[in-house]
Amino acid sequence: GEEILFVASGLNTNEDNYVFQRLARQVFKSNNIDSSARICHAATCYAFSKTYGIGAVINKYDDILDSDLIIIVGTDPYSDHPRFMSTILKTKAKKILINPFKNHTAKLVDHYFEVSPGTIYILFSSILSAMWEPNGTPMDTVLKSYKKEIAMRYCNLTEEEFDWLVNQVKSSKKLVITYGMGTTQHEHGINNVFSILNLVLFKKGIAFPIRGKANIQGVNDVGCNPDSLPSGDFSTVFDLEKRWNTKLPKEKGRFYVEAILINPVKAVWINDSNPLVSLPDANNVRKALEDMFVIYQGKFTNKMMEVADVVLPSCTSFEKEGTFTNAERKVQKLNRIIPPMYESKPDWLIYQEVAERFGHKFGYESEEQIFKEITEVVPAYKNIKDGYADKSKKFERYNLVPFVGLEEEKDKDYPFTLITVREPNQFCTGEMSRRSKTLNQASTGPFCIMNKLDAESLGIKDGDKVKLVSEAGELEVKMRIGDTARKVILAPFHYEEMIINTIVPLEFDFETGTPNYKNIDVRVVK
Repeated sequence: GEEILFVASGLNTNEDNYVFQRLARQVFKSNNIDSSARICHAATCYAFSKTYGIGAVINKYDDILDSDLIIIVGTDPYSDHPRFMSTILKTKAKKILINPFKNHTAKLVDHYFEVSPGTIYILFSSILSAMWEPNGTPMDTVLKSYKKEIAMRYCNLTEEEFDWLVNQVKSSKKLVITYGMGTTQHEHGINNVFSILNLVLFKKGIAFPIRGKANIQGVNDVGCNPDSLPSGDFSTVFDLEKRWNTKLPKEKGRFYVEAILINPVKAVWINDSNPLVSLPDANNVRKALEDMFVIYQGKFTNKMMEVADVVLPSCTSFEKEGTFTNAERKVQKLNRIIPPMYESKPDWLIYQEVAERFGHKFGYESEEQIFKEITEVVPAYKNIKDGYADKSKKFERYNLVPFVGLEEEKDKDYPFTLITVREPNQFCTGEMSRRSKTLNQASTGPFCIMNKLDAESLGIKDGDKVKLVSEAGELEVKMRIGDTARKVILAPFHYEEMIINTIVPLEFDFETGTPNYKNIDVRVVK
């Protein structure tokens, strides 16, 4: 079991994912069960659990309607989450965007502040420090490190801008801070989120992470984690053994990136994920997967089929029943529209049939039966109220964010910062969205974007082919000239023709295993 990795999917239902993690733990005796949530919002789940005692958002979308100040940081809700953006626009709140570059949301806010990449935790800790009254706790000592001058120097803000931000937060009666992967996908992603939650706690406000795939919350809730069980932490393993009448592994498993690149397994079962495009250090990911026995289970073709030893076709959301849990932790019913096509099957049924081949009878006859078990096993689902799984905070706790500083000068060999971004008309690694001619026509395509002045200084014209070089490798790309910050290059991550993660080094937050996709040092060679 220690030599197999199981990767669940936020595209699959709660029922699918619950049966998959049972297959991993009961049949193969492995806690190496993770999901694509690891590379996006693992820092959110971890930080919320340490701050509120619950690994999920504690508010609903409409809770922000009477807010008077909304700070949007490291995200583009206009592009990435139009449902939440529509709620933001319904409010009368003053809206502030804080980001390393102007995104689509910038044209819809009242104020925009361009900050240096990788400085979120410094900015929010410094804002909190400016308002903090010493109370004899360790926070006093930690916050002393964050001064106005520190924020100005590292975040690239003027004194007037910083003071204005502090005054806006200080005078706010109901503060909302919403953030996305521009906050979490850093080497210090957990500190970024902690700094936001600390400020929200101080102001008795609301923190709302913006998340992507339809069931990216549910895949965590039902146990697709290497460091917890569907029933809770590992102290609950004996209850699970009794229910399933089997012995289960009791040691923490390996994270997604860890099991592929750091301490590689010998076999991997991947569901609706494309690590050849989505994981950092893409060339070495391919080499690692080529040395493993690979099972790819999914609804769409992708590059994983180039390295897969076995391909298992599963049916789409339109062809099965089940439930999804959204970013609000609302459990939503999924109804079958058409029967499964060709030889595809519901994912949970594939897992159960494999379990039977290994002598384990799960005995599930329907999605309803699986969901009933989920409501009996998963604590947050035992008392679903008004359609919501448990959202109640168990405590409120500040978390220390020590000041570790940043490089103040860019390496002369890599003077640009590469930031991976999502386009409004594409989604994740493109398996679904790139099948649409309409979406493809509306997309910019596999291009990177750089500032006009930077391009002129290098003699680069719109559409020129250039080489991007990092410590991880090099990649030829087409460059477009756009309205982005100086010394910042934006790169969409949807395209198999331009696998930008080829030049994303293996750097990640050690607490959560989330890679750094938002602050990569590169140089441009014409």
